[in-house]
Amino acid sequence: MKILLSILLLSLTLLQGASNSDIKSLWSDVGGKNTTTAKIATKKHDLKKTGAMHKLLNKKISKIASKIRKAEKENRALAKTLKSLSRDKKKNEQKRINTNKKIDKIKKHIASIDKVVQKQQSNFEHLLINQFSMIVAMDKMQKTSINNIVMKEIYNTYKEQNIEGLNRLKRKIEENQKRKKEALALQNNLVNSISSITQKRELYLKKKAKKKELLNTLSKDEKAYRRNISNIIRKQNSIQSKLAELNIIRKDEIKKSKEAEKARVAQMKRLAEQRAREREEPEHVRAKSFANDQGIKRYGSSYHKDRTYKYRGRKTISPLKGAKVVKNFGTYIDPIYKMKIFNDSITLKAPKKNSKVRNVLNGKVVFAGQNSMMGKVVIISHGNKLHTIYAGLSKISPIVKSGYKVKKGNVIGKVKSKLIFEATKDSKYINPLRLIKL
Repeated sequence: MKILLSILLLSLTLLQGASNSDIKSLWSDVGGKNTTTAKIATKKHDLKKTGAMHKLLNKKISKIASKIRKAEKENRALAKTLKSLSRDKKKNEQKRINTNKKIDKIKKHIASIDKVVQKQQSNFEHLLINQFSMIVAMDKMQKTSINNIVMKEIYNTYKEQNIEGLNRLKRKIEENQKRKKEALALQNNLVNSISSITQKRELYLKKKAKKKELLNTLSKDEKAYRRNISNIIRKQNSIQSKLAELNIIRKDEIKKSKEAEKARVAQMKRLAEQRAREREEPEHVRAKSFANDQGIKRYGSSYHKDRTYKYRGRKTISPLKGAKVVKNFGTYIDPIYKMKIFNDSITLKAPKKNSKVRNVLNGKVVFAGQNSMMGKVVIISHGNKLHTIYAGLSKISPIVKSGYKVKKGNVIGKVKSKLIFEATKDSKYINPLRLIKL
């Protein structure tokens, strides 16, 4: 019972004291505002918003398309009406021309008859004057002769014939005047009809112009909404891509966090058990154990051979010019707990403040952003399942974004004092010093 109480007390002491900062670091990634989980939630919210906007724009485009179809239908009807009016106007114009020709012909005919009437009237009047004066003279002389009687008969006959001829000519004039009046009435009707058609045509042309203007406006609106939809789709794709990356990172973080937490708890438990046993062991046994361990208690390790890959390729450039290694890859002894711990990266000391960080091989950026555990991070894929990780950056280059292709030697960011550099192959850790030359 005493041993068990000692183990519990020691475990609580270790958890509250030595590992306090580690536990805070571990769980800050779960509940913090700037964590991957919070970013995932934000991206999901953004995706929902863009989805709602997408639906709204689709509805508006559908309404615009309906208006466009209606306007085009009305425009076709207007075009058909205008075509019919143009045909009618052309026909009436031709009728008006023909009527004008007819009126001109009637006018000429009337003028010709008028001349004949005037001439005949003049001749008749001249003859009447001559003949009448002779008859009057004879009557005054009271001379009755055969010649006088014959002359009177001729005069009366000529007078009757002339009157009849004049009456025929007058009737012809009246008929032509009537035809002229009818032609003028027809001409007037045609002029009014043409005027009406012209007015209607102008009205329909205005309506067609308005419909054309409406169609242009609707077309512009449709193009604008389609551009907005394209932008939203691009944004949605970008958010989905980022969400997928964050989910991968989050899974990796959760996995690492769980493994780290499990390892820490196991180590602390072993440490507590060992120290409890030490209290129960005689002093000379504890001294011997300490001497055999050379002052280092091996209470477990996070090192696993199956998690590493021995890189045999050609070496490439260093991510920091003139850097020094201040923390190596592999196992090292924790100075506080005296435990063997595996380090999956190297830490490089920069030669000066704000040193430039370079990409070590040609590749493509798969992540560039803030990580709650590692600060500003850039992850680059180099093909053949080879990845490099640059963590602890003070600044990431503004052109370095997810999907951006980078060449060997390109500057991807800056670091104030230290850079954490990691490399993996087939998801296994590589000793970065086998990949780069300092």
